[in-house]
Amino acid sequence: MLSVLLAVGAALAAAGISGIIFSRNFVAIMLAVELIIISGIVITVSFINASTAAGAMLLISLWAIAAAEAIATVTLYAFMKARGSNFRVDKLNLLKW
Repeated sequence: MLSVLLAVGAALAAAGISGIIFSRNFVAIMLAVELIIISGIVITVSFINASTAAGAMLLISLWAIAAAEAIATVTLYAFMKARGSNFRVDKLNLLKW
């Protein structure tokens, strides 16, 4: 079971890294970062027995952090969309308000 979870974590990390390398869209890059964070969570939790109280609390806290980052990404997207910003990363030259 451990090898399966490690393989899933490695696949998620590889998908996230390829998303960062090959994407030019801001939202796609942020989602790729989320994939990398989730892969770290899967790998971390795979080494801890989730049936114990400590493992369950670690799992819930790591998922809460990932959810907070996703909410921050959606909020930043909505703010940039309302201001008419360009979402192509290669077109960004200045980060100004």
